[in-house]
Amino acid sequence: MAVLNGNCREFQLDNGLIVALQETPTETVYGRLRIDHGAIHEREGEEGIAHFLEHCLMTGGSAKYSPADVEKIRGNIGYGNATTTLEKTEIPFDLLADDLELYLDFVSDAAFSPLLDADTMNQERVRVLREIADDKSNPDFKDNRDFKEALVGAGPHTYYVAGKDEIIKRAAPDDLRGFHSRGYFANNMNLVLVGGLPADIDKIVRKYFERRPSGKVERFVFPRPKPLHEPVVICRHAPELLNREKPEESTAFLKIAMHGPRYAEGDRFPVQILAEILGRAGTSRLHKAVSENRGLAYGIGCGYEIGHNQGNIYVMGGIASKGLDEAAGIIFGEFRKLQGQLACSDELESTKRVIRYRVAKTAESNQGHAFRIETKMEYGETADMYSAGIAAVTPEMVRDAAKKYLPASRENGRYVMLIRDPLK
Repeated sequence: MAVLNGNCREFQLDNGLIVALQETPTETVYGRLRIDHGAIHEREGEEGIAHFLEHCLMTGGSAKYSPADVEKIRGNIGYGNATTTLEKTEIPFDLLADDLELYLDFVSDAAFSPLLDADTMNQERVRVLREIADDKSNPDFKDNRDFKEALVGAGPHTYYVAGKDEIIKRAAPDDLRGFHSRGYFANNMNLVLVGGLPADIDKIVRKYFERRPSGKVERFVFPRPKPLHEPVVICRHAPELLNREKPEESTAFLKIAMHGPRYAEGDRFPVQILAEILGRAGTSRLHKAVSENRGLAYGIGCGYEIGHNQGNIYVMGGIASKGLDEAAGIIFGEFRKLQGQLACSDELESTKRVIRYRVAKTAESNQGHAFRIETKMEYGETADMYSAGIAAVTPEMVRDAAKKYLPASRENGRYVMLIRDPLK
């Protein structure tokens, strides 16, 4: 039995299910059952089945609990839901410690023995179709999809989790059962519980999960996106952004993205610092240059996202439509400054201090502890390891990362830019 994240205990049941338990002095428990079986595991003709199944798991009843039972159980806890991602289906919950055993019983039965009858499926079918319609009703849906495909390519990274409405309309119970049977195994799941755990929590977990079946697991490995070789600029008319009282004062949306390092690569910590220096709330370089000094934006930020064997750096914000070219020039100018000048010690240390705050703040909640436990499970990285990586970043490392990942010019850089402009 390993010791992780302070007083966290991790162990594996005989059927392969991995369990992590951490006690905290709270009256509540945050938990998450994660199944490594998501939308990316769908076959041709199943687009949306993973998401449809997730809906039915949480509302449609199980071998032990009727839909009416499920509604009552979920109505009596603080929070209980399910989500589908590219590679996972997750069942998170947050509840009073007194409700934990009942909910674990329900979650176990729902995950392994969902009812999946036609009546409950039809009830959820209309909601899933509405969710897809809501997504596609967003004016920026297609623009953002095209932007992402230009950045990482059309393929696994841009697979639409909610699926195709024609597949959902004709899906039958056996379609959901077939998908369920290929991945809902104990050895394809992990359970994390953090909070005021009962003294016999090990026994409770074993009671509801130890006899659940194992199966043949098929892992999906995301390919690395192909490198960018030239600027890609996508300009789209966005009439919904028009300022109808003063059209000349309309705001456009600007997003610029570059490939960055993946999770395990050594440049990750300098790039995290780099993104913070460029776009951290109201004290960043971009905020000062674009918002405070020129009044071209109210808010502009920079982010760094990693996962699925990729890393991407984003700059985005609402920009005065009439000042788009000027704002873009300022942004690329800030890129060049970071490539040619070392960040001052005060700027670097204040950035590290903000990151230290976030790490500390995460450790003050049950959900935050669960996040760190899951990070350790997936990547082998503890909070201490992350903090040490951030602390070791030097001004020279930030400069070198800027040279490696940020474009020096609009004309020759490797980036994708999306402009959604109500005036063009």
